[in-house]
Amino acid sequence: MSRAIGTTGAAARSDATAGPERRVRVYAGLRTAHLERFPAMVPARVLYTSRRADFDRSLVDPDHPPERRGRLGVLRELAGRRHDVVEVNEPALVERWPDLLAQVAAVRLQGLVTRRRPAVVAYAIGNADPALEAAARWRLPAPVARAVTAAVYRLLVRGTDRLAFGTAGAYEAYARYVPERHLAARSRLFEALPSPCDCPDAERDPTRVAFVGSLVPRKGVAETLAAWDALRARRPDATFHVVGHGRLEDAVAAWAAARPEVTFEVDPPRARVHEVLRRSAVLVLLSQPHGHWREQIGLPILEGLSHGCEIVTTSETGIAGWLAAHGHAVLPPDAPAEAVADRIDEALRRARTRRGSLSDLPVTDQRIAADRWLMTGADA
Repeated sequence: MSRAIGTTGAAARSDATAGPERRVRVYAGLRTAHLERFPAMVPARVLYTSRRADFDRSLVDPDHPPERRGRLGVLRELAGRRHDVVEVNEPALVERWPDLLAQVAAVRLQGLVTRRRPAVVAYAIGNADPALEAAARWRLPAPVARAVTAAVYRLLVRGTDRLAFGTAGAYEAYARYVPERHLAARSRLFEALPSPCDCPDAERDPTRVAFVGSLVPRKGVAETLAAWDALRARRPDATFHVVGHGRLEDAVAAWAAARPEVTFEVDPPRARVHEVLRRSAVLVLLSQPHGHWREQIGLPILEGLSHGCEIVTTSETGIAGWLAAHGHAVLPPDAPAEAVADRIDEALRRARTRRGSLSDLPVTDQRIAADRWLMTGADA
């Protein structure tokens, strides 16, 4: 599922012989999805400055726990210890631009001192226009925000040796600000697709629809509930399982309490989330544009695919093209409830006739494949 965008120059160098203590990943925010992937990724130290709301402590490897550091602590680690490969957050993380610029500078300074150039790498899925966020965050006029974005992007991209893109849309978003010769020379595309999950099998309910994710407006919660009410008029046998947490919890709980066909669970353990997805026929995630934010991929979509669910989503996700090409439902974010209900109904019927998404997925999770290339310079 990966393809080379360009692998000349620094990106072609192999770091396959680097040991785990010489590789480090730096995260601004650590979350459950990261912890679940670490056992399959190339061994490396993990530094992080904060935890995301969905951080599941039970998934931490006690023998190799991630190390929490302040921003200055991360810089001291990067400048004071020799590393062969350093993974940093992607340039699209606008709020962390000062940190990213300082981290890359620290790594390069350490390389000058030791006379050995470490590889700086990043995984990129940002597909929104960063200049919009820069303008809003620092109250900059639009032309100034675009100029600042171009300058920062060029510094950060040229400061990396390997840049793995999870979607073609992310590459196109970066190409607006970085010359093709700089971007292509160090980039490779890994379509952000999971492999089938190896969790225990469970009998799928062909009438069950699921929503899994944050209960916030940008995840299309209100749109999903409205579509469900439209669907029930024509599919009285269908059931709906909502799993998540967030500021709309109380509203969702009140809505679910009046509908016996709806089950609502607030932030259950990960094993339970896997079970819900394995038993569901369709996963719905109607991501909505929200200010300068745009859905990069949508982790629930990847989890739904890995468990064999049919997907009903919007064109906001970075893998909308792949989903549409493989029979899943992709709608405009402003699609009316009746149109969404139509596509959920179609997905339920389609789920009865094929083995969901599993046969379309790669053998290797493409985030894992991207990690191997980033950390070693070698193909998965």
